[in-house]
Amino acid sequence: MKKILVLCFLFVGTSLSYAQTAAQRDSIVAAIDSLDALTADQSLDEVVVTAQKSLVKVDLDKITYDMAEDPEAKTNNVLEMLKKVPMVTVDGDEEIQVKGSSNFKIYMNGKPSNLLSNNPKDVLRSMPANTIKSIEVITDPGAKYDAEGVTGILNIVTQDNSSMGGYTVSLNTFVDNLGSFGGGTYFSVKQGKFGLTGNLNANHRRNPTNDSHSERSDIKNNTLLTQDGWNKNTFNMMYGYGELSYEIDTLRLLSVSYNQFSGKPNGESERTVRLEDADHIRLNQYKQFSKTTNAFGGPSLRADYQRSFAGVKDRLLTFSYNFNSSTENSSGETTIEDAPDDAIDNAFDNKQWTEGSSTEHTLQLDFTTPVNKIHTVEAGIKYIKRINKSESEFNFWDESTGTGRWTPRESDNDKFSHNSDILAAYAGYNVKVDKWGFKAGLRFEGTWLDAEFARNEKMNFGADYTNLVPSTTITYQLKQGQTFRVGYNLRIQRPGIWHLNPYRNTTDTTNVRYGNPKLDAVKAHNFTLNYSFFNPKFNMNANLSYQFANNTIEEHSWIANDITYTTYENQGKNHGVSLSTYLNWSPNPKFRIYGNLSGRYTSIESKQYNLKSEGFSGNAYSGIQYTLPKDFVLNVYEYYQTPWIQLQGKGGIYYGYGLSASKSLLNKRLTFRAFIDNPFTNRMKSTNTTKTSDFVMESTNWRNQNTRFGININFRFGEMKAQIKKVSRGISNDDNMGGGNSGGGESSGGGGGN
Repeated sequence: MKKILVLCFLFVGTSLSYAQTAAQRDSIVAAIDSLDALTADQSLDEVVVTAQKSLVKVDLDKITYDMAEDPEAKTNNVLEMLKKVPMVTVDGDEEIQVKGSSNFKIYMNGKPSNLLSNNPKDVLRSMPANTIKSIEVITDPGAKYDAEGVTGILNIVTQDNSSMGGYTVSLNTFVDNLGSFGGGTYFSVKQGKFGLTGNLNANHRRNPTNDSHSERSDIKNNTLLTQDGWNKNTFNMMYGYGELSYEIDTLRLLSVSYNQFSGKPNGESERTVRLEDADHIRLNQYKQFSKTTNAFGGPSLRADYQRSFAGVKDRLLTFSYNFNSSTENSSGETTIEDAPDDAIDNAFDNKQWTEGSSTEHTLQLDFTTPVNKIHTVEAGIKYIKRINKSESEFNFWDESTGTGRWTPRESDNDKFSHNSDILAAYAGYNVKVDKWGFKAGLRFEGTWLDAEFARNEKMNFGADYTNLVPSTTITYQLKQGQTFRVGYNLRIQRPGIWHLNPYRNTTDTTNVRYGNPKLDAVKAHNFTLNYSFFNPKFNMNANLSYQFANNTIEEHSWIANDITYTTYENQGKNHGVSLSTYLNWSPNPKFRIYGNLSGRYTSIESKQYNLKSEGFSGNAYSGIQYTLPKDFVLNVYEYYQTPWIQLQGKGGIYYGYGLSASKSLLNKRLTFRAFIDNPFTNRMKSTNTTKTSDFVMESTNWRNQNTRFGININFRFGEMKAQIKKVSRGISNDDNMGGGNSGGGESSGGGGGN
């Protein structure tokens, strides 16, 4: 009876606030007086009203994970939090995948960043999650987005400072048992029409000594090459971001932002290289010591002017300019000991370096306006000037003079530039009628590129091509909280600087990698079917997709003179079917079970080299989160990844588990988090396989200190009184294929591999 009366009281009280006439108010007051009389002789228990805000939101073309509502975001980094985002997985090597594939693009606040494309895990690992408002998985990019990003776009949205007060500052720090440590700050200030937000973070990461073993069976020459040794590395980084906004008036907004990133990974390794014949008789053996030093980073500057219109809500005109510059430098030194006179080619002391840079200027104009209440149209035009350059040098120890000296060995590929002009225009249309939603668009992209080799002009080449990129999405709301979505789009991949850079990395004398300056853009077709179900206690999202492309960029490896060479070629015919699911069950506000699972069937074929590879791969990340009294939060989690499919082989298996506990103090302004990963598995093994008709190679690495534990601390002070306005639309250069490194390898988020 008490509960019924309380519910009536809450309902009537709410009605009072919406009463339109004095008579209505009087009748409601009388009703309340009657309730008071009924309960005069009864004492009601304390009434506590609680509500759970959903972590996930589904829109017409994207899924949004509300980072601010997850307690772990207070002390974790963004890379760790990505494991909880629907359709996103992070494996044991911290490589990111969307819908089970690494063919996607990633950027922040819709802004271009070569750093996020080329080094996503390093940048995101350095970012405190409490500076992030949400993470958007754009599964069906519309016409306003650049055509790159095969399986979708991952957008990191920073805090919009909607909390109350005049300023706010957040400090964070962490340390772990492997010798890694770091810290940073996030701040926001609002004064009159000016608003300023920014963050600065720096950390040192250390990976202790790990063991490695590889075997390569040369079927054609009937030999076996083995390498046994160890490797270790360190990584220093610094990341800073700042944005200044000025509200000219209620309709006009100007903002300028700047960010800077610098990373310096260094590595050392030692290997014993042994070549044997079929009878295990040694043909060659020597020791190889290597040191590598890398440096990447650079600044970006952006300016946006946004004009809204009185009387027409959501009509926006935006003009944007963006300058982005990044460098990717690498140097290595290899020392050979005990090498015989007839040692394997490259088995001699050498030094090498390469300097790669990418600079781009972007101008963009966007306009969007509603038509009536259910229609919206948008259009825009964009121009990009992109300049990629690389310069390399290889030196060997020459003893022909008697005393010995470092002597350069010149190559036609030592100086290379790849310049492109990209012009794009788009138009889109959205409509929503009752339970139906429809979105369609068409984008034109024209590309004009020139490649130049300073040492040999005969190698210069150019190419011009245009593309029409259609996209469409249809949604149907079955009932409140249940939605179906069907979509199609054409996506394009353009190779990045490290896929193009012809620099040959010979730090490992038996494995040489280099880029291919003649790579062409990839066109991929994507079909998706999405179902979402959300209620206050149970959330589910399932996404089924099919993708195919006929000229994908794939790695190609072969053997010559006992050396394995690897580069990239437009040789793949790729088909893939993937299913990604997200589950979240919260029977009450204190308890949550969640899971992120994806499976994919991939078929890759190369008629050029008569190769074919197919199979299933999958990822799983799940956990249980429980909130104890006095703001204690426990979280138990695990992840598992099956081998991923490549044209010439497959990757390794990764698995792990962990436990974290956090405690908030001082009205949740001070938060401590302690964690431990893999407490009962201190050594983990992972094997990658490369298989062709000519050779089979297996590379095994042991993580000798797989158990990791540490502590994160976050302290926040200050308050915001007004929200800092931000530009709603702007530049988002996601047309460039990221990934790659100084050795020609790839990193996730860029679009190479599967």
